[in-house]
Amino acid sequence: MSGNLRDVDPFSELPMEQDPCEGDDEAIIEESPKDNVEIVNEVAYAEPLTAEEIRWFYKDGVDKRWNEFGGYDSLRIEKIYQERQSLISENNDEPNGLPPAEKIVVRGGMYDIEIDNMKCVSLYWPESTQLA
Repeated sequence: MSGNLRDVDPFSELPMEQDPCEGDDEAIIEESPKDNVEIVNEVAYAEPLTAEEIRWFYKDGVDKRWNEFGGYDSLRIEKIYQERQSLISENNDEPNGLPPAEKIVVRGGMYDIEIDNMKCVSLYWPESTQLA
């Protein structure tokens, strides 16, 4: 690319120079027989996320917005969810024969997560407040 951005015309339709990529071992570059065009084949999948990278959300019943659980709450929810999924797969994908999953207390002790129902239920006002 040009070393100085003042030299670049923002209205130009010419392609800009491209800097070579560094350290991209996953890309395979082939020469196309037509027009000497380079074709880049990239890996078709992403690596699975770790439990620390996954975030869980809840929908507030008042303004219907999705809000993120805190990091510690999200990590605990993901841990129980993964354990539950492995139990279900060991039970031939039948969740009916399993005991109920343990409830996870979140949001400063104000709510329980029912992982089987995917519900966030208030501990103090169970009939009035439920988050999806």
